[in-house]
Amino acid sequence: MTRGHYALFTPPINEFFSVVCEWIDSHVPGGYIYGPPRQGKSRAVQFWVERLLTERYGVLLPFFRMNYKSHDRFSELAFLTELLHAGRHRFAYSGTRMRKLDRLVKLYATRARNAGSHQVVLMIDEAQNMREQSYRTLCNLQNELDSLGFQLTVISVGTQELAYQHSAFLQGGDLHLVGRFMVREALFRGIRGEAELAYVLKAYDTQTEWPEGSGISYTRYFFP
Repeated sequence: MTRGHYALFTPPINEFFSVVCEWIDSHVPGGYIYGPPRQGKSRAVQFWVERLLTERYGVLLPFFRMNYKSHDRFSELAFLTELLHAGRHRFAYSGTRMRKLDRLVKLYATRARNAGSHQVVLMIDEAQNMREQSYRTLCNLQNELDSLGFQLTVISVGTQELAYQHSAFLQGGDLHLVGRFMVREALFRGIRGEAELAYVLKAYDTQTEWPEGSGISYTRYFFP
């Protein structure tokens, strides 16, 4: 906990999760959630979304998440490698571009088939770093899964630059990409007002424990 490897549940995270569930239940092909840096978006993705989705859907919803890495020059091979690595594929780092795409399609389809589901959800954090080529690779992935009878829902999470990207696609005539991956949008808000701040601070007193197994809260340990 002293290293920051934790995230308290907050009202904004609850709103974030509600939006994600609405998009999943509506079978939206893609949407994006944006907001200023340091507001808790990545914490929500890293620590809470998968856990909450499991509580809500059980094993019926195959879910993958990745942190998009920014590169000076886009490489589809590198992007596919990162997607496979995020899915814990043992052969993520070997093979050609087409072979990796085929592995990714089979990975997602197999997970969906084993779950008895026709839907797969991919959440990409730091998505403001994605560019047109990244989305076109995801188009290919969606198309391949669709041909097998599975739908891929892509949820992008990032800064306000995602909204600018949406506008750029519209102005550039890339309506296909907007219609695939930016059908819905939502603003991630930080803590708003005294009541929400009190909710978070109270969680430090009631939902934390340090050292682990001691029965002592984080605040009681550091501020006796």
